[in-house]
Amino acid sequence: MQKLLVLLLVLPLLFNSCNSSSDSNGNERIMPSSSGRVNEMVVVMKHDLWKGKVGKEVRKIFEKEIDGLPQPEPQFRVAHIDPSAFNTVFKAARSLLIIKLKNTNKAKLSITKNVYAQPQVIEELSANSEEALLRALRKYKNELVAEFNKQDLKSVQKRYKRIARYDIPNLKESGISIILPISYELVQTTDDFWWYKSNIRVGKHYPTLNFILYITPLNSELDLSGHSIISTRDSISKKYIAGAIDNSYMQTEGRPEYSPIMKNTLVNNKVAIETRGLWMVKGDFMGGPFLSYTIFDEKNNRIITAEGFIYAAGVKKRDYVFEMEAIIKSLKIK
Repeated sequence: MQKLLVLLLVLPLLFNSCNSSSDSNGNERIMPSSSGRVNEMVVVMKHDLWKGKVGKEVRKIFEKEIDGLPQPEPQFRVAHIDPSAFNTVFKAARSLLIIKLKNTNKAKLSITKNVYAQPQVIEELSANSEEALLRALRKYKNELVAEFNKQDLKSVQKRYKRIARYDIPNLKESGISIILPISYELVQTTDDFWWYKSNIRVGKHYPTLNFILYITPLNSELDLSGHSIISTRDSISKKYIAGAIDNSYMQTEGRPEYSPIMKNTLVNNKVAIETRGLWMVKGDFMGGPFLSYTIFDEKNNRIITAEGFIYAAGVKKRDYVFEMEAIIKSLKIK
């Protein structure tokens, strides 16, 4: 495992560029680009801590299964190294979690950025006992995950911004902007519905990533509760997203064990509801995960729904769903 991680970290260093940053005195300094992929992190802690309760808690937090996938996949790929192996190669990792026992009165969490490379987030947690470390991990778990996740989203969005398409029909006129890579090609569009898809190749497999956006009226305060998210989704997909077989169309997976999971959130400071679940084709055997954000634009009396749905039989889907999340969270409403 460690040899594989070293290879993953070293290869990007062979081809990386340098970034400029500033020190505490405002002087510019040149920094190497960080290594590693999104949704990957390196944990630096003593081997005995990793094998004990503290390491188990770290894995529980960061390897938590992602909601809405057909097969179990962890949020992060976690690799551990002992502090004695924390050399230049590992210091360039984009997401670092350092946990240590330290003679201190209370547990301490510090989060720093771009220390050894750029972009980079380093989270350091210290306490004077294993029990104190466990309590601190449980207390700060949401913040720890959120910081790594936020950095990865920004990295993807920054990369896509350089290759974004600016020819989406009628979107600008609707007061909406979004960073959608040019690899996504137009399938269908109307005044209030947009569908783009990207076909890629992974070995012998050909995943398809779909992005759709649609606008519906905000009729009452009841709409703000999100009670009609799934029924609206199914009516839109029945109208526009047909399957390969006659009279087949996409719908939300309806079996109770696969019920969509919703939570309140914000998308660029707009109130929204995130929905993760599975889709299937009525009358066919296709299916996969979807991620949608229902954004309430009360000023304009409308609901904007942006969704990514993926067909990727035979391959893991976590990173594709994350790509859709990065695209959708770039959405802005004027």
